Amino acid sequence: MHLFDINGPLMDVLRKLADIIIYNLLFVIFSLPVFTCGAAFAALCRGMQTIAEEGVLEKGVLRTFWGDFKTHFKEATKLWGVIALALAFLGAALYTKAYMPKAMGDFYLVSVYVIVGVFALGFQFAFPLMVKKDFSMKASIQTSILMGVAQFPWTLCSLGIAVGFVYITMFMRENAFFYGTFYWVCAGFGVLVYLQSFIFIKAYKNTYERDE
Repeated sequence: MHLFDINGPLMDVLRKLADIIIYNLLFVIFSLPVFTCGAAFAALCRGMQTIAEEGVLEKGVLRTFWGDFKTHFKEATKLWGVIALALAFLGAALYTKAYMPKAMGDFYLVSVYVIVGVFALGFQFAFPLMVKKDFSMKASIQTSILMGVAQFPWTLCSLGIAVGFVYITMFMRENAFFYGTFYWVCAGFGVLVYLQSFIFIKAYKNTYERDE
């Protein structure tokens, strides 16, 4: 088979990459009002799951993204609200720590980081589950925590990929912030969620489908 055959593996990879980049740009644009971040991320998760499982988007990127955005808007916005409150709590905790005695402040900071770590592990699969099973916000959180515990190695792997991506693109070298921001705006969120989708699919099959 010729390298540049329209149905060859190279063209298939390029088509997937193009879809991921377009999805990423749509996610960034639809997240600009901030309160729509949850619905935009839900649509991104669903699109990346479809590409990971089926390889193609039969209805096209724009139509698929918009459909998922509308379908999950209400529950995804609720879930995003919970996450936003948690981030606000973290910010307040870090601000408060500066006014404490050093020993107390260090203990307080460690406690906050532990809580954040547990929160991050528990919410790893919340959005993917919401779009996979059309769950409510409450059911997504509950099932995500259960799956996160039952499939802890996969949960840790998913979180590790996210942390690794952020470190490599934003902090690994001096003056990386500009290039890292450009990367995330162009493709970063899509690539990350696409890779995490394979982990989610594996964890999902190991837990949820066994009970069906």
